Parts: sequence; structure tokens; C-alpha cells
Amino acid sequence: AGRVMRQLADAQAATGGYPWVAEPDPSGTRVALWAYNSDGHIAIIRLDDGSVQRVTGPFRRSCADCGVTLAWSSDSRLIAGTDSDRETGEQDARVRVVDVGADRTTATLEGNVWSIVGFPRSEILVIRESGEIGAGMHMLGVRMGYDLVERARYLACGWQMSPDARYLLELQCSGGAGYPTYAVIDMRTATTTASFILEASKSSGLSGALHWPWGDRI
Repeated sequence: AGRVMRQLADAQAATGGYPWVAEPDPSGTRVALWAYNSDGHIAIIRLDDGSVQRVTGPFRRSCADCGVTLAWSSDSRLIAGTDSDRETGEQDARVRVVDVGADRTTATLEGNVWSIVGFPRSEILVIRESGEIGAGMHMLGVRMGYDLVERARYLACGWQMSPDARYLLELQCSGGAGYPTYAVIDMRTATTTASFILEASKSSGLSGALHWPWGDRI
């Protein structure tokens, strides 16, 4: 027999708007919700009893009709997200790290922030403009801990870390022509171990996107 769905919490009431972003914590017990609201707070909802914790942040969007990106630390103690004082673009955006339990900002990184990507083992990748222009231009990915201290940087058009944090999958920039090209970086040696082109299937309509379902399998 199927399970009956029930409402745990009122997401709109908790966030003060229509939720755009939902980011589960690594333990799977809570989810952070962001909506466009007047003060940039987020709501963290427990999935067992529906209780709501308000986290001040703030996490505010950097442009009209865009959202924010959020990422949890591995121990679910910290949450990082993008924030901006005004909706004037990524050049004025920052990364903010908040201690969830204390509802206190612990670190910020100012300026030139497009988005962040959460990595395993309490790391994030901060996506920034590289300074390149024209077709095939790269983005700059800066790998950091939740102290926002730089550990490494990469030039590509997209990144995904394997769940075991052993390999980094990079999407190479094609300038809009041809099939996507990917490179796999071994994080232990910081060397590229594989490079390949993924051809989309015309019959199935697949876009050619890749992801890591588990371990080191793509």
C-alpha cells in the first residue's frame, strides 16, 4: 500500500514568500528553504516533526528574478550562501557562512560571486568571473573550506565533485559549438586522469549532462 502524504510545515509562512530553493542537510533530517522576502532570512525545517527554525542570514539575491545558492557543511553545523546588499549583479555579491545553531555569521567573502556549489568534506566551490570575454570564456571556480580560505582554483564552465571527494568532474567550455567535453581530476594528485566527449542521443533527446550517482561511477 502507498504511504499517505502529509504536510509537515507551511513553507510560505516559514520563509515569508514563495520558496525557490530547498537544500537538504547531509544527515537528511532538515531542509533549508529560501524565498524572496524582505529581510533575507531562511527557514530550516525538521523532516521528522516539521518544526521550523528561522536563520537570520541574511541571504539576499543579487539581481531581479534570480535566487541564491546554499550549501551545508558536512556536519550540518554551518550553512553557506550567496548574499547581496542590492540587486545590481554578481559584482556586488558575497558569500556568507552562518553557524546555524547560534544564528551567527562566521565568515564572509566580498564581491564577484555568481554562485556556490557544495562539495563533500566541508568544502564549497565559489563560482566567479575569470576576466575572460568572448565565446568559450571560462568561469573561475575557487575551492574553499567554510572558513572561506582558498585551497585551489580551476578554470572551466562547470564542476561536480564525486560523493567520495576523490574526483572532480569539469565541464570544458566549447563556445556553443559541438558536444560537451569533460575532464576528470584526481583530487589526490591534482592531475587530469580522463577526458572525454559526451554525445547526446538524437533519438532520446538527452542533453548529455553527467552526474555522480555514487562513489567513482559517473
